[in-house]
Amino acid sequence: MKWATSWWGIQIMADSDEDAELLMALQAKLPEHTQDCYENGILKEATPTDSDCFDGDAIANSPVTLEFQR
Repeated sequence: MKWATSWWGIQIMADSDEDAELLMALQAKLPEHTQDCYENGILKEATPTDSDCFDGDAIANSPVTLEFQR
């Protein structure tokens, strides 16, 4: 599993099917929008066009990439 951060948030990329299962379970348990924080954030699955941290091709080749935006 790989992760990258930027000023806007974090991306977590699965390297294997096991990583993908773990990230999908995490996504299922967390709310899409944060409820109690300084700035409301969003949890979503990243697409190849969301390549601020990871290369778009890397996201396309990853089973799952989650993005936490603030």
